[in-house]
Amino acid sequence: MEFGISHIPGSVNAPLALTEKHTRQIGQLLPRDTVVICRSGARSTRAAELLASAGMTSATVLTGGIDAWRDAGRTVRTGAGIWNARSD
Repeated sequence: MEFGISHIPGSVNAPLALTEKHTRQIGQLLPRDTVVICRSGARSTRAAELLASAGMTSATVLTGGIDAWRDAGRTVRTGAGIWNARSD
C-alpha cells in the first residue's frame, strides 16, 4: 500500500516481510549499490541489516525515507506493484 501512495521513479517494491522471507535471493538480484527506503527509515534500516547479513554490505538507507525525498522537491510516482524476485 505504501508503495502505491508514493515511490521514487524506477524503484522496486520489496516489502519487509518479503525481504525477511527471501533475503538471500533478493540480495543476489539487487544491484550492487542499492538504496533501501521506506516512509521514515525504520523498516528500511531492518531490510538493510537483513541484506548485510546475506552478504550485501553496500545497501544504504535513505535517511528520512520517502518523506525526506519528497520534501526535498524530488520526483515521486504513485501506483501499486510488488517486485517479483524472478523478473528482470
